[in-house]
Order: sequence, then C-alpha cells, then structure tokens
Amino acid sequence: CAEDLKKQFPHLLIIAGGPMVSYNPIDEMNKFQFLDIISYDNIRGEEVFSSFINCLVGGKDFSEAKGIIYRNNGQLMTSPPLSHAVVHSHDTSPYIMGDVDLTEKRGYYVQIETSRGCPYTCGNCVWGGDSSKMNYLPMERVLKEIEAIYNNENVKHVLFVDSNMLSMKKRLKEIVGHIRKQKYYKNISTRMHLNIDYIDEEVANLLVSLPGFSFDFGLQTANLDSLRYISPKRPDSEKFEKKIKLLQTWIPNLKFGIDLMIGLPCDKLQSFKETLDFCLSLKPHRFFMAYPICLLPGTKFFKEKDKIGLIYSKEPPYALIATPDFPLEDIFEAVKISTWIQILTYYYP
Repeated sequence: CAEDLKKQFPHLLIIAGGPMVSYNPIDEMNKFQFLDIISYDNIRGEEVFSSFINCLVGGKDFSEAKGIIYRNNGQLMTSPPLSHAVVHSHDTSPYIMGDVDLTEKRGYYVQIETSRGCPYTCGNCVWGGDSSKMNYLPMERVLKEIEAIYNNENVKHVLFVDSNMLSMKKRLKEIVGHIRKQKYYKNISTRMHLNIDYIDEEVANLLVSLPGFSFDFGLQTANLDSLRYISPKRPDSEKFEKKIKLLQTWIPNLKFGIDLMIGLPCDKLQSFKETLDFCLSLKPHRFFMAYPICLLPGTKFFKEKDKIGLIYSKEPPYALIATPDFPLEDIFEAVKISTWIQILTYYYP
C-alpha cells in the first residue's frame, strides 16, 4: 500500500515503526526506497511520533525530531535518541480524553495497557530483551481508564495487553477491585494473558470474581528441547500440568485457553501431536494455534534463522515455512489437525 501511494503521490511522507523495521532501520530504508522515515526506537513509539509531528507542523528540520532515520537529499541521516521515558499522563489517554469514540451503539472490543515490557527474553518475541525492564503506567490513570471503559454500555469485551498482569499482585488487586465497582462490569468479558508461574489460590479467586473473565496461558509446546530453545525460564509441561490441576481444584468450572506454536525449532510432527494430546488431557476451553510463526527482527529466532536452517519467506513478515525437523508436508498435517481441534473445542466444548 505504501509503495503504491508513493507512486501516486510522490510528495507524500511515509513514516514507519515497530518491531518489523526498528531493529534494522538502515537496511529497511535501503531496501524500500518509498519509505521516508523510520523510528529506530522500538519502545517509545508515541514519543517518537509526537516529536516528528511537532517538527512537521512547526516547519522544523527533521534533525530536530528524536529517534528517527530520515532521508536528506538522498542521504540517510540519524536524529538524536529520546532522552526520556514515555509520559503516561491523563492527557495522553485515548479513553480519558475521548479520542477513541465509544458512543456508537455497537459492541466494542477495547484494549487497555497498564504496563509495558516483559521480564522474560523468549527467542520468538520482542516484548522482552532490550525492553525487559517493566514500566508501569500511573495507577491513577489506569483507574480512570477503567471507569471510562467499564461504565460504557457499548463495550462488550476488554483485552488487557500487558505481557503478564501478575507481575505485581498488589496492582492487580487494585485493578480488579476497581473494575468490580463499575456499572457494567458484569456485562463485559475481560481477558488477560497470565504467566502460569504466578498463579496461586488467592489470584485465582480474585480473577474469577469478574463474571466474564477468561484465563489464557502460553505453553507453546510440551517438547522440552523446543521449549528450552524459546527460553530456559518457561515452565515445562510437568509444572504447567500441576498448576492447571491446582486451578481446577480451586475453580471447578474453570475455563481457560492454551497458546501453541506450530513449527518451532527442534519440534517435529510426532512431538507436536504429543503436545496436542497433553493439552487435550487438561481439558482446555479453547486453543490458540500460532502458524505461521513470524521471525521478528531483533529476536533470537530471526538472528539464528539461517544457522538452524529455518525455511521462511524472504519478505516481511518473514513467515516460517518449514524447519529441518518439520518439513512442509508435516506442517500441513499439523495445521489440518490443529484447525479441526480448534473448531471442535470452540463449537462442541
């Protein structure tokens, strides 16, 4: 789309950012000549964009913007980096300030962020790594956003996009307690991604106090070799099963989902089937299957893709096609089986 727009409107400025381009911006600028500007800051995108807009509107040189690579008479130039963290004040909240209109009479699926970063450094993900230090939004702002969202009868679903809502239990208690004070909280389904390591009886009882709450856990694979390639910190299948069974003891009617990945390094069709058998034995409410896996620039998977013989698309989003242990015909078989399992568990739980 950007390339076609540039052909039609040559003077149009095209700016890009995010994990697909920010880890290797100079390579991307050389490869895609229709891009004018790329943010090389992969953590504070809104601050980079704000800085760029202020320069654009004020007629200033782009060298005064922060955190970008830009073209200047055919040469690639680098502006200074940002020197401050993201400002998460009330006046930057799209819900508190009304920038996101939730007044139309239709069911909204709303996303909310209460923290940024991840303490883990998984090989397939850019959430951790350089940005692994956790940054928490001011609680005052979070509570105000909850009021704006959960008091709106048009909102039907809420997704908390944090890497792990349990990284600070005290904050979670305050957040869930505040949700329960709002007018329409019983009518809204709430979904959070949780690290099963952090689950205990207190947390379980706290979260199920939200009527529409759902648990989602990322197992990815029961194959220990594949799991260790992702991260040595991830819980193995034995620990995962133990936690799930404890949860089922605390919450007899527990509904939860499991995230899995097809085509991980070191995995093969037989071990993937064994992962499916293991997960089905836990009686999850639904599955989320990730295929194709995208090799995100900046990750271990991307850096080592040729070394370990991954077969992948050469164009963004660098989708995985096959591995030495998981050939294409086996990938097709795994996708077919997992698709049926997703359909059956969703429609015939």
